[in-house]
Amino acid sequence: MKKQILQAVAAAALLGAVPMAALAQNAAIVNGKAVPKARMDALAQQLAAAGRPVTPEMQGQLRDEIVAREVFMQEAQKQGLDATEDYKNQLELARQAILIRALFENYRKTNPVSDADVKAEYDKFVAANGGKEYKARHILVETEDQAKKIMADLKKGGKFEDIAKKQSKDPGSGANGGDLDWANPANFVPEFSEAMIGSDDQAQEG
Repeated sequence: MKKQILQAVAAAALLGAVPMAALAQNAAIVNGKAVPKARMDALAQQLAAAGRPVTPEMQGQLRDEIVAREVFMQEAQKQGLDATEDYKNQLELARQAILIRALFENYRKTNPVSDADVKAEYDKFVAANGGKEYKARHILVETEDQAKKIMADLKKGGKFEDIAKKQSKDPGSGANGGDLDWANPANFVPEFSEAMIGSDDQAQEG
């Protein structure tokens, strides 16, 4: 492996001996095989997508990277590793992942979703579920006795938000003082939905 690393460095150093015409479309020539500049551009795009844009100062490092990869790839092929079943299976999985990602990205580009589309779907959902939303909050407990004690504490002036944060078994709403935000009753179990509709203190039309 050490020998291959040295070869990669040597290949990068020999770029100066490659005719300029050959470098016009290729980033390097490794053991007589051209490494297309498009491969270097693709790697730069991957880095940029990951939040690491390639600066002009990094171009040399990028070229060294693709040269090293080409050297290692040629060595792997020389050893016949590209003929193994494991390699073929991994290659097929990678091919599928790339194609599926390209399919979704293409769909996103050709079928943009506007704010108006989102609102239309939201309005349609609200209309299909009664057209009214309620702003609810709750404190989830395990036993009826716990619920009765909390009710008693509330009647004595206890703050709903504080009690919810300390005693609610719902980690999501509990951290927010029991707040469930605006929601349609259909999103909850029937017992809770009926209680929401029955209170009707804080409701809004969709």
